[in-house]
Amino acid sequence: MKGYVINLDRSNDRLQSFNARAAEVGLVFERFPAVDGQTLDEELLNRLGRLSRQWSPLTKAEIATFLSHRGVWQIISERDDKWALVVEDDVVFASDSANALDAMGWIPQSINLVKVETMFTRIELSAQVLGRRGGYKLRLLKENHNGTAGYLLSKEGACFLLDWSRERCEPVDRLMFHPSQLAGSGFLIAQLTPALCVQDFHFLSKQEQEAAISTIGPVRNRRTLGVRDMRPRRRFWRMIVRSVRDIRRFCLRALRISVFERVEMPSPHSRGGSKPLSH
Repeated sequence: MKGYVINLDRSNDRLQSFNARAAEVGLVFERFPAVDGQTLDEELLNRLGRLSRQWSPLTKAEIATFLSHRGVWQIISERDDKWALVVEDDVVFASDSANALDAMGWIPQSINLVKVETMFTRIELSAQVLGRRGGYKLRLLKENHNGTAGYLLSKEGACFLLDWSRERCEPVDRLMFHPSQLAGSGFLIAQLTPALCVQDFHFLSKQEQEAAISTIGPVRNRRTLGVRDMRPRRRFWRMIVRSVRDIRRFCLRALRISVFERVEMPSPHSRGGSKPLSH
């Protein structure tokens, strides 16, 4: 299976660190040159920004990341490999990643996209296990799971995403791993549990996280904590929403339709030290 790592031309130190970590677990990747948000002209940014369906304007980092991943999809669609592994250059791998990726025959043909990364959040997955390999399970992803630092994509899946995103430009994790975005398309997304990789910022201290800046843009996918609105009406509706959510989850679990799991990852082979990678 072919592997691709998205990396900026100006981030050679970061690439060397990534290659060392990948080699330690027996994986080899072809480098894909990331689109640099700092070089995008305003006309292109404005044109792509108009294709977004989210309320807030897209940042340069979000547009560059979208274009970078879409460039990898184009390559996958043109080559003969049935599956490809796509990662960003700040991931840390589980020690048995190569064994888990040794063969793809255990993945159902109906699945064309598998998220192998985790953000360590509790998400809704299908109760039905679609496939097993060693200690890993494959379940349908039924709830938003941010991040695009690691995923398996089939050739057919790449063709679909290219066509589907032709007139769209969104934060790429929302486009790929928010199932509601693809509702009705028949495109099924799976989650590997436990995960095979995770972004290195999860292993940084809070102070290091604040200092770590991605080479494409600020470290993404971290919840920004603001001051909570504690007015009585807000508290009341927050309580109602939480209660409805909990009742829904209880019913789905009782009916064995869904499970709600915090996707973990086996101990990484190497964290690349306790400090952020070179940026």
